[in-house]
Amino acid sequence: MQYMSEFYSQANMEGGYYYGKEELLMSLIEDRKDYIDLGCYDGKIADMITVKTDSVVDGVDISANNIRKARNLRNKYVFDLNEQHWPIKESYDYVIATDVIEHLLDIDNFMTNVRLILKDNGYLILTTPNAGSLGRRIFLLIGRNPFFEISKHKEVNCNNAEVVGHIKYFIPQTIRSLMRFYDFEIERFVGIVVDFYFFQSRIIGRLLPNLASQVCVKARKMG
Repeated sequence: MQYMSEFYSQANMEGGYYYGKEELLMSLIEDRKDYIDLGCYDGKIADMITVKTDSVVDGVDISANNIRKARNLRNKYVFDLNEQHWPIKESYDYVIATDVIEHLLDIDNFMTNVRLILKDNGYLILTTPNAGSLGRRIFLLIGRNPFFEISKHKEVNCNNAEVVGHIKYFIPQTIRSLMRFYDFEIERFVGIVVDFYFFQSRIIGRLLPNLASQVCVKARKMG
């Protein structure tokens, strides 16, 4: 855990914040509910939830340095989401995981623990990059690395993008399959934006989520 904690303390995750995603997330939440933000980084999403909904928000991050910056968290948990047993005693109406699952070694352990901390009929909201996006398909067609990380050195990855620790890659089909397997009912599945260099379109992202650069799902815990 020490190595990963140091890595995420130094990695720049600011690229995960942008208006289209934040606006969408805020449209999916409710007032006066109990929230936990997994992989909360500096607490920006928690700040937005607190202001918009007058709700209680807890947070988890692997980096004590990152979570120390968060101002509006009730409880701050510092641990690796890859751990088998999460040290969380509370239960929540909403679990938020923005750009988290692509960083995990064991997605099944993650989903099992999410179910444990969610109240009955509670919601999981997650976002993740789409490995089948329009831009990545174009890169594959011309024989270029479609922004997949294989090394901690960006020179090895051949695209000069900042290394942020992605180790798993998802497409809409596998996200839907994951939700179904762990008994979540999807209520919203949204392509956030189609983004390729200078071209951006939230409209196309909404219409064609399979081509979107990122996707967002809101799913209700069943069973």
